[in-house]
Amino acid sequence: MPSSLYQTGKIKDSSERMGLSAININEAAEEYILYATASGLRREDFYVSVEKKIVTIVAGGRESWFNKTEEENLSEQVRTFTLPDDADPLLTAATYTNGSLEIHIPKGENREEKPVLIHVY
Repeated sequence: MPSSLYQTGKIKDSSERMGLSAININEAAEEYILYATASGLRREDFYVSVEKKIVTIVAGGRESWFNKTEEENLSEQVRTFTLPDDADPLLTAATYTNGSLEIHIPKGENREEKPVLIHVY
């Protein structure tokens, strides 16, 4: 894992068998790539956002993340990562296929720090 990316989140319910189990972060010439093993979920079960260089991944549940109460969030897993300064979250793309979530974050000089909601395809 590159030293400039740090995991700052934690699993809310570690006894849950479905959800995020392993996350790897790779740095390529043009982008950062987060690979997550996430079995038993659908692409609709993910909420991915970037705000102020913080990537947040919420996995689990069968309803919209925005409409849940605290009691309904107990089986969700939340992970957050801090991006390096050269990451440009504006064109971030995420895909979920066969139990694997991939998040591609390009490198660049984006100075905007507006929150970005990432749709998982």
